Amino acid sequence: MVRKTTATFLAVCLLFSFCFIFAGCSKDGSGEYPVVFDGVTIKEEPKNIVVLNDCIADIISYIGYDVKMVGRSVSCDQSFLSVVPVVGASDSPSVDLIKSNGADLVICDETLNSTTKEKLEKEKITTVTLSVPHNKAELETLYGNIGMILGGNVKGKEKGLLAFSKLYDTMKSYQSSVSKKIVKTDCYLFLSESGQLATFKSATLQSEMFSYNAAVNIFSEQKSEQEFVIVDKSQLKMGTPTFIFYDNDKVLQMIQNDSELSNMSAITQNRVKKIPLKNFYRYGTTFDETLYEMMTYMYIDSEATPDSATVATQSPTQTATQVGTQPATQNHIE
Repeated sequence: MVRKTTATFLAVCLLFSFCFIFAGCSKDGSGEYPVVFDGVTIKEEPKNIVVLNDCIADIISYIGYDVKMVGRSVSCDQSFLSVVPVVGASDSPSVDLIKSNGADLVICDETLNSTTKEKLEKEKITTVTLSVPHNKAELETLYGNIGMILGGNVKGKEKGLLAFSKLYDTMKSYQSSVSKKIVKTDCYLFLSESGQLATFKSATLQSEMFSYNAAVNIFSEQKSEQEFVIVDKSQLKMGTPTFIFYDNDKVLQMIQNDSELSNMSAITQNRVKKIPLKNFYRYGTTFDETLYEMMTYMYIDSEATPDSATVATQSPTQTATQVGTQPATQNHIE
């Protein structure tokens, strides 16, 4: 009996000890803050943030934390961020502007120079460095980390991961919302640094995300030691893509001026659309909008008759699975 009472007493003491420890982790006892990330301690929820990387800014927007942004670098040129003040280049922003905008947190990538970092530290402005993801697992981790940093250890991280799931669910719903009676083929083309036609290689986030437009990418299995694949003109011609998406006008001009490629049906029938390459490196609001734009072009705008490739018609409560629904910028996770 004594042994049982003693054990109970010790259990209660341990319980109170744990409660005391966790209560001490934040001012309100919630345990949300401080957040410790990569050796950096964020003592309380950031109120005013500056974001220097466009991919990270895109994800912040999709999660719904863009309301915290009081500054951005020139590379964060998304239209939905146009109201946020520019503070300079991503590698060397103006510390004075960041300070005058009342920032308490700067989120950057590895390109931020050490001199600027030191200046920010002297001004007591916390800096967090995040890496751009290369695969789905890294992207999910990044969503969770951004949520945790901006919203707390539990609720914030959960919000970030929920946004990640929503992004993929939305892409899948777009893909499944169109008729599969007519198989469409497509490809994405841009210019390499050497000026050659290039496309996404397989097993990349760009290739994966592009595949959600419900068409068959004729270059989906391309592999390369480089970050991209140089396009084989004969393969491009033989692949006869129904649609060609391209980065800029130079790409289209190159195809139109090429005797081997200019007579492809996508070119002669003007089934081509410009989508900036940078859109495929922004894994949040921008990509949601980009996929919507591609799907709308292929399955609505380019159709001569509505019946040849119909868009799914769900009830208003199922608009997330429709092409042609509310703007992607409303996909914030509340």
